[in-house]
Amino acid sequence: MRPEASRGRIVGWVGSGLLLGILLARTLSSLAAAAWGWRAIFFISAGLMLVMAVVLARLLPARGPGHTGGYLTLMASVLELVRTQPLLRRRAVCQALMFAAFSGYWTGIAFQLISIHDFNQAQIGLFALVGAVGVAASPVAGRIADRGDRLASGIALLIGVASMIVARFGADSVILLGLAAVLLDIAMTAHQVLSQREIYQLRPDARARVNTVYMGTVFAGGALGSALAGVLHSHSGWNGTATAGIALTSVSFMLWAVGRSSRRRQIGPGSPTTRRRRSPS
Repeated sequence: MRPEASRGRIVGWVGSGLLLGILLARTLSSLAAAAWGWRAIFFISAGLMLVMAVVLARLLPARGPGHTGGYLTLMASVLELVRTQPLLRRRAVCQALMFAAFSGYWTGIAFQLISIHDFNQAQIGLFALVGAVGVAASPVAGRIADRGDRLASGIALLIGVASMIVARFGADSVILLGLAAVLLDIAMTAHQVLSQREIYQLRPDARARVNTVYMGTVFAGGALGSALAGVLHSHSGWNGTATAGIALTSVSFMLWAVGRSSRRRQIGPGSPTTRRRRSPS
């Protein structure tokens, strides 16, 4: 267990590893496909998972569950969290929309780079490394979260909106597409860290179940974004994919703004809670 005061920083470092893995996977898969064909990456992935299974089995400490109920009881308690925790629902949906835009961008960008900019598989893999700059946002977001998230979440979401606008109107420029990738990765990973730092405080006795709700929703959004990008690109090209990204990130920001306004009204500007520490957003 980490001290509460530094938990955001730790979440930030974990988030850096998650995002770096996602981005490096894109580069590795493109380079492997260029060298050995698209099937090669599945064998590489299987081998890496076997290695990690052995490493984790040796390094992770043994830890028993903190509950005594059965599986069905546990799943029912997860649904209960969804029902009783509006902040968890809002944070999960906001990040799911952001991750949908993120996944849609990285799915559609390959079509754009091949059809308009004549990239090959290896060049697409190298382009994916541009997004690695966004990894630097995770530790910074973690430190901000430890000090109290006031407007940082909203700023992160607005950066996401801006990134998709740049992607939409800069489609003919590889530099602008790269800039959009950096901004989108910063926005996505910063909001992820800020959200996790906040939701983990809701139920300290049920953090794993809180994370189940949150990450399950987020990855559902990512899968939807990838599927949507393929459909939109086949019908309206990159413009359709980028426009959908603008819409998704904008809705995410609006949900955050509505939630923040609602919480401020509930607490009240003159309440002792507000004077001691502003409501997280």
